Amino acid sequence: MDWIAYFDDFFSERAAKLAEMMKAAGCREGWVQGEMYLHGRDLEIETNATRLKYDILCKSPPMIAEIKICGGDYAPKMKGWIEDDVQKLSHAPEDYERFMILIVDTRVADTTLGRWLRTCDFAALRKHERALSESVTVRIWQVKDGAQSQ
Repeated sequence: MDWIAYFDDFFSERAAKLAEMMKAAGCREGWVQGEMYLHGRDLEIETNATRLKYDILCKSPPMIAEIKICGGDYAPKMKGWIEDDVQKLSHAPEDYERFMILIVDTRVADTTLGRWLRTCDFAALRKHERALSESVTVRIWQVKDGAQSQ
């Protein structure tokens, strides 16, 4: 299965709703996980599954993903949380395809964090980026073993 295409289609179909949800502090990531759960019922997608609490998990075909929503005016500690998620994925079981999904709120871009969100990169097998609206860009990395921030 081409998970990057799956995620791209998922986010493209929800671009308008996602742009509106970026204003809903405190529930954005949960909303995305809920939408993905509903969308992936035929694949039996789970959310916050397993003892390590991956944001998204599919047993067949095997995939795990971490999702972070962040913008330039968010708390600077978000950078560390994103990097921690990439590390968690890079050490996850090898039989799972692993993805870091970063949903970037681009409304405030000229900050240290905003610039990092535009340019961050992780050692990946594949990556994909799509601007969904003037205020939302989705960046997806297929994470490989031992991935590091670059």
